[in-house]
Amino acid sequence: MWQRLCIEHARTAGPDELSRILSASRILLAEHFEQDGELLRRGRRALARLAEGTPLEVVRRLSSPRITRTLARLREDLEDFRAACRADAAGWLVDEDPEIADALDSIDSPLKSVGGALGRGLAKVSDARHRAVESDGESEEPAPEPD
Repeated sequence: MWQRLCIEHARTAGPDELSRILSASRILLAEHFEQDGELLRRGRRALARLAEGTPLEVVRRLSSPRITRTLARLREDLEDFRAACRADAAGWLVDEDPEIADALDSIDSPLKSVGGALGRGLAKVSDARHRAVESDGESEEPAPEPD
């Protein structure tokens, strides 16, 4: 709105001033557009990290419906911002990691978050066990018997 006001004021001032104001306004609005896109991407990443959480955080989240409501409201606010800025048409989220969208979708379903957190926890335990076996020099297959 401020840019519109400046442009209208420049129209009364003269054509030389108008072209300068139009150019400056376009540059400023383009910068703001890019910054809005980065703000949306950063907000979605941060909220996705909160939604995923660790297994202990998921238990806390299940015990407090207030946390679930707050996360859901934050996600709705980001979706409203996304719609207001026409983020889909601008392509702001084209290269976004699909896991972010999955994590944001799990906000409304605490049980889905529990499954995701438990799955990530089991994967970490399995990876640690596998690394420990490799570092001991042991193989999961039995050694061949000598003839």
